[in-house]
Amino acid sequence: MEIVVRLRSDTAEAFRAHASEDPALKKIEAVLGDARAMMTPQFPEVVDPEQQRYFTVSGLPDAEGERIAAALLELDEVEAAYAQPPPSPA
Repeated sequence: MEIVVRLRSDTAEAFRAHASEDPALKKIEAVLGDARAMMTPQFPEVVDPEQQRYFTVSGLPDAEGERIAAALLELDEVEAAYAQPPPSPA
C-alpha cells in the first residue's frame, strides 16, 4: 500500500534539501519509522513548487496504510495524506 502526502511548502523544501536535522522532518520520520516506510518525492524531476509538495510513502503492509495516514495527518507539517489502495487485479 502507498500513501500520498502533501507537505507544507517549507517542510517539502527541507525534505528535498535533505535537511535531516529539521524538527518537522524528525516528526515525520518518527511516524514512518514505526512502520519502516520510506517517503520519496512523487514528482522528483518537476520544478513547479506546488507539485514539489507531493510525496509517496511506500513499503507499508496493507493493514498499516490507514493508521500511518491518520498519524501523518495529525502533524502540522502535513496538509493531506491518504492511503491509496493497491490496484485491483484485471
